[in-house]
Amino acid sequence: MRKCGLFFVVLFQVSSAFAVPCAKPPEMQAIRVRALQTELMIAGLSCNGQEHYNYFIANYQPQLKQYADTMRGYFMRSYGPTAELEMNQFITQLANESMTRSLRKGAKIFCNNARLWFDGVEKKNKKLHDISFAYHGEIRQCR
Repeated sequence: MRKCGLFFVVLFQVSSAFAVPCAKPPEMQAIRVRALQTELMIAGLSCNGQEHYNYFIANYQPQLKQYADTMRGYFMRSYGPTAELEMNQFITQLANESMTRSLRKGAKIFCNNARLWFDGVEKKNKKLHDISFAYHGEIRQCR
């Protein structure tokens, strides 16, 4: 009986270790911007749009840095000493999901969508928070 009690305690501690902490609204926006950046990176590589992706990075560098710092803050707050590893895994997961989407949709549809995304971000004086990009991953916004 005593072993069962210990088993359930350990099981509970392990399962709660995998719970993904919620993100504050600015952190969630930073995550959405990173998802957009990753989608554009995959589109640039998959659709011969490297010059569009380079334009995006060059013209939005200050905003991208600000959002990256905010996202890094989320991972530091949420994961402490393993923050860098967790963030790198998260970014890799975003890229893998984007690549999977591109393969599932097919190159023609994915690249047509990419042209629309690039057109949207190449408009002058556009703020990244004004560019809508849905993120449907495991991180949820705090209520």
